[in-house]
Amino acid sequence: MSEIFTNKLTIKGQQKKAEAEANNAPLNITTFKVGDGNGSYYEPTETQAALKNTKYTETFTAGTQSQIVINSSASNEVLYKCFIPADVGGFTIRELGLFDDDGDLILICKLPAQDKFALTSGVYQPLTFTPKIIYANPQTQAVLTPTSQTLPTVTEVINMITE
Repeated sequence: MSEIFTNKLTIKGQQKKAEAEANNAPLNITTFKVGDGNGSYYEPTETQAALKNTKYTETFTAGTQSQIVINSSASNEVLYKCFIPADVGGFTIRELGLFDDDGDLILICKLPAQDKFALTSGVYQPLTFTPKIIYANPQTQAVLTPTSQTLPTVTEVINMITE
């Protein structure tokens, strides 16, 4: 049987996303976690509050390779670039979660098994996973990223240059 890989907003994520869009308020996704699924694949559910077995946690921080950006070809898509450095490893990645500043799981991803080798194995292997969330209201995109990560749109840059 072949696996189907998915990204799902949790119920909490659906609620918070809808509230953010309705109120033009931020949905502050600040952290991502990857895990090994406790040694096997499982079907993520909308009721999940955590990964099955977290192996690595990182925050989205300005100036690092883990970033939140607005998709340049679709202004209502926010891309969450989840970077795992080469010196982290020794496990297999099967799950990824995006968490907000309250620690709530917003998006859960079932990933194809990816061995993340330890640097001591002789393999230099940084990895990046990029899940996305599509927002119904493109006007709220700028407030849906941490303020240290907010990037101007192409139109905003052109307007700044012409002024």
